[in-house]
Amino acid sequence: MSPSKVGFRPLLIWIFGASFYFYQFFFRVSPSVMTDDLMETFGIQSYALGILSSFYYFAYAAMQIPIGMMLDLYGPRRLLTLSCCLCTLGGLVFASSMGIGTASLGRLLMGAGSACAFIGTLKLATLWFPLRHIGLAAGFTMFLGFLGATSAGAPLAILIDHVGWRSALYIVAIIGVFLSLGIWVFVRDRENHHVDELKNIQDQTILSRAIINLRTVVVNQQVWLLAFYGSLMYVPLSAFADLWGIPYITRLYEIDKELAASQTSMIFMGAALGGPVMTWLSDYLKKRKTPMMIGAAAITLLYSIVIYFPNIPFPLMYVLLFFAGFLFTGQVLCFASVCEIIPLSASGVAVGFTNMVVMISGVIFEPLIGWILQKLWNGQMYNGAPIYSVENFKIALITVPLSTLVAVILLRFIQETHPQSLRAK
Repeated sequence: MSPSKVGFRPLLIWIFGASFYFYQFFFRVSPSVMTDDLMETFGIQSYALGILSSFYYFAYAAMQIPIGMMLDLYGPRRLLTLSCCLCTLGGLVFASSMGIGTASLGRLLMGAGSACAFIGTLKLATLWFPLRHIGLAAGFTMFLGFLGATSAGAPLAILIDHVGWRSALYIVAIIGVFLSLGIWVFVRDRENHHVDELKNIQDQTILSRAIINLRTVVVNQQVWLLAFYGSLMYVPLSAFADLWGIPYITRLYEIDKELAASQTSMIFMGAALGGPVMTWLSDYLKKRKTPMMIGAAAITLLYSIVIYFPNIPFPLMYVLLFFAGFLFTGQVLCFASVCEIIPLSASGVAVGFTNMVVMISGVIFEPLIGWILQKLWNGQMYNGAPIYSVENFKIALITVPLSTLVAVILLRFIQETHPQSLRAK
């Protein structure tokens, strides 16, 4: 393959990895369209629902470094296949659960299986694509992932209304079986132009290589700063779009969850389109920090408007949430930056470490917002589920714009990493 071009085979391999990232979003955001169903089925309130949903993020985050190490040592093909199978199993367990304990186990399995989807696909990109295309590959991976999240909004809500939440998840799980087979058949681990670099580590033991790779990552201050930036920027997705956005919009406009889901789906649709655009803009400007700053500052303003501006017309909310998703995608550049400052041999664990810190936002903020809502709750119930007021949501959701505001401040301490920008210096 030419060092500057991407052929059909590398694209096909990347597409299967990105398809898994697309697929796992169905499980990730599914609680947002079944909040009332889950609270009624398991007899729980907002705090317990937040904890249940966050089990996905807990497993996802905990698996990032181990998965990153194994990707560097064993390659992505086997890990992506096994991970897709595990994610599918988690969906089956969750759909079959009769109590909160089994449901939590299902969410754990979903999160553990999904943990390989994004970093495994980026590892495929580092192995098969020229280095200068890594940022673009990350953007298009996000594009397919957020298309999956868009499909898991209103369409999944409609499916749940027709067949119930359990049957809907069974259908999603069956798709995962076929995707696992496709990954095993079509994905391969290496391309020749990377072999020379990787040969340098072949004579080392597996354990020593893993330790060296991890140490290379954790001693790098810039990796930490980029990871914290990514985590703070992810709060609007993990806390708002993935869980609490639909209940908030349902109460704000007094509409059904299908219509509310169509609004939060605009976040993911905007993110799907914004990923390639922001990464292209970054490469065009030969800078990573500028699009990262634009995205962080803009979504701080947009979420402040969405949550606190009174009497927003219903059609305008679609527009605001679309651009909130579109501009969020400056966040993906933190992964490109990490790949640019860490050697190829440690790229898997580097992206895994970064994604671990990013996903901790879901572990913290989904239950935190649920806890605040529960503390503010006046005891009102409907069909066995607690009812939270718009004012309750406005107080609890202040965590969203505050997080992205801190990300803006953090960028002051992050260095530029774009290869062409550094060469110009």
